[in-house]
Amino acid sequence: MAENGKGGILNKIALNQLGLLRNFLFQQNIIKLRINQLPTPGIHTISYELPTLDIHTSSRHDLIYWESYRSGPEGSVIGLQQVRDPRSQIGSFSSVHVFDFEYNITTTVSPNTPPPLINKLKVKSNLEGNMWVNDSSDMLHHWKKPLLIVGKYPDKRNSVVKLAFLNCEGSDNEKVIEWVTASCLSCCSSNTYSGRFAVGGNGCFYLGVNYRLSSKYRLPDNVLALEFNDDGNLLFVGSDERGIEICDTRDVLRNCNSAVEKEPALRDSSLIVNKMKLLSDQVTLIATDIEGEMRMVDLRMRRPVLTYSGHVGFKYPRPLCLDESLDLLCAAGKDHNIRIWSLSSGHLFSENRIYDQTLPSENSLETITHSCIITSTRRWFIAVIENQKVIPIVPAPGYLPKNN
Repeated sequence: MAENGKGGILNKIALNQLGLLRNFLFQQNIIKLRINQLPTPGIHTISYELPTLDIHTSSRHDLIYWESYRSGPEGSVIGLQQVRDPRSQIGSFSSVHVFDFEYNITTTVSPNTPPPLINKLKVKSNLEGNMWVNDSSDMLHHWKKPLLIVGKYPDKRNSVVKLAFLNCEGSDNEKVIEWVTASCLSCCSSNTYSGRFAVGGNGCFYLGVNYRLSSKYRLPDNVLALEFNDDGNLLFVGSDERGIEICDTRDVLRNCNSAVEKEPALRDSSLIVNKMKLLSDQVTLIATDIEGEMRMVDLRMRRPVLTYSGHVGFKYPRPLCLDESLDLLCAAGKDHNIRIWSLSSGHLFSENRIYDQTLPSENSLETITHSCIITSTRRWFIAVIENQKVIPIVPAPGYLPKNN
């Protein structure tokens, strides 16, 4: 039986069911087959121009670039576009766009020349405003999926928190709930089960529930990253001095004082993270530190247990790109290489570059590569965005879909 494509995967399943292939080896074999089905990026990949956006710049000195690109609800992708005039500190503009992929449904073609998976990209919705957006998170509350955004207006000292109903059926796409805070905010997180959300920044964080923002909770250090557990009762707080700590949101909301009690999540507080994601087992944390390295943290052992090798990361926060059902972690490095690891073991499966680019400096606005794992019903692929183009790295036609 063939060792690649659907035949290879079915063969591994049969061996596993007969007890001839241990579960751990079975999982590793399946992941390897999935990665082998991805084509090598290069001249044979099809690229798609990003949809034209109605953005007007005032002069030739304006610079347009993508600051972040991540997966959104229901197979969509969320991009943050910034326009900056380097001659002015207040001449800035940002747009948050939700993109959808329109898939090709053509079936009357030769099996040897299958049609591209993607027919085109389209802008589903967008939010524009004269502000710098620092972070965003997807929410789910009362069957609606607003986008949580934190940032600041460039001509003001205050920060702003927004709930934008960009993805909500039956809602006015222009509807935005906004709070203005005196504190400088840099990160946010949300929990779909409880409807709670949190925003953090210099010396504080705020909790929100039912579309209401709480009072300010003061901290002795600055918050760089936030993450909830599955029921929203625990909040992981990553700060610039005390590492990763845990606080009980139920105690925080009941406490009338602004002081917050936290306990260290790790034995060593020297791991300073700017992005983290708690996996569904509730004991494994994937995090990027301020030096750009990606690590797996075991909360039972209270320490990092592995580093995802080869990644050349940025010192500023970048969205984490992972999928637990596929056991894949993907990242685009500062060297423009797209790397794919096993999420659970840290094994590096693939390392490729789309284009031969000059490496950008740390503070440069030159081309930066982004990657994202896109999953929807019975399909998955890795989207790479670079030079205002989206390049989908799609598994071969013989690949057994995720939901079979």
